[in-house]
Amino acid sequence: MPLTPQYTWSQDDVTLTLKVSLSSAAGVTRNTRVECTDAMVKITCPPYFLQVRIVSRRCTCNREMGFCEKNSV
Repeated sequence: MPLTPQYTWSQDDVTLTLKVSLSSAAGVTRNTRVECTDAMVKITCPPYFLQVRIVSRRCTCNREMGFCEKNSV
């Protein structure tokens, strides 16, 4: 069963900062993988696994035009 590492996050109108704490032994392995998209961050570093979904708090939707503009992370 994977362990969830401790993490903190902060954000402003433009950026999102995610700080993840791994044990020193896990942090030096070559098996560490970090994947980032606009919608999620996934970190795999055995025995740790963290997946964080990023959701916009505000969006301006224009239903007639069929699009949504993101105003913040």
